[in-house]
Amino acid sequence: MGNRNYPKIDSRDMELFQRINKHGFVDMYYIYKFYKTDCKPRTVTDRINQLIHHRYLFEKKTFIPPEYSSTNMKAYKIIGLGVMAQRLLDGADVIVHDYNSILKNASPYRMYHQVQLTTVCDTIQLGYKNGNSNFELFQILNEKESYLESVGNMPDAALLFRQKNGSPGCVIVFVELERSYASMERISSKMINYFFSFSNNDYGKMWGLPIISYRVLYVAQTNSQYNVLKEKITLSDNHKEMNVLITRYSDIISHPLEDIYYDFNADQQIKLLGNMAN
Repeated sequence: MGNRNYPKIDSRDMELFQRINKHGFVDMYYIYKFYKTDCKPRTVTDRINQLIHHRYLFEKKTFIPPEYSSTNMKAYKIIGLGVMAQRLLDGADVIVHDYNSILKNASPYRMYHQVQLTTVCDTIQLGYKNGNSNFELFQILNEKESYLESVGNMPDAALLFRQKNGSPGCVIVFVELERSYASMERISSKMINYFFSFSNNDYGKMWGLPIISYRVLYVAQTNSQYNVLKEKITLSDNHKEMNVLITRYSDIISHPLEDIYYDFNADQQIKLLGNMAN
């Protein structure tokens, strides 16, 4: 049940509120990964329940989509920002986004996908912040922000990297978190669109950035999806004329800076920003 006493809000609570405000909502897996990581999961759970009880957070119980679970029991919780946390952020001059009405009608499928995407992007960002790399992830663009009408593709996210030493040149990684078994037609169409947009430097022109490398990262949520997706990408046109990578969700949230990304050009596992000469 957790502590029902009125909570004393600390800096880590405020950081969590800002994370949730940025993304709209998260789940408990995300919270365990980014909130009070020096505490035991039970301690974190009790704290979250306390914050829910006092309306700093709210929960929506739902279920994991059937592709990823054998049960439809409502054991999966989406965590959003409660009215008390919204007031705190507003008092700190943070622009507050209220997603409560959206969550009331959101499908479990969409919420699950969005939280996994959030976890992937924030895990990569934290890894490059704390890890030993010459690059830093300085901006994450959502699907609307990364959409370019002339290209036609709407990536789930775009990750913008720059060199820590201040040297010119950025790397853009387009994230495609596959929600199901994507059709061959869809994959081929995306590959063609990416190929022409990279060749014309459309994104660099739009964002005014000196791009030294474009990459497309496919993230598969299950092993079976990984195998099928890898085969379909191999059969698509243009995939070897670009930097196309694929990895598993479970790998990326565990060790994002390691050699867990299969490079179709090199036919080997590399780091996300490895083989920059390709």
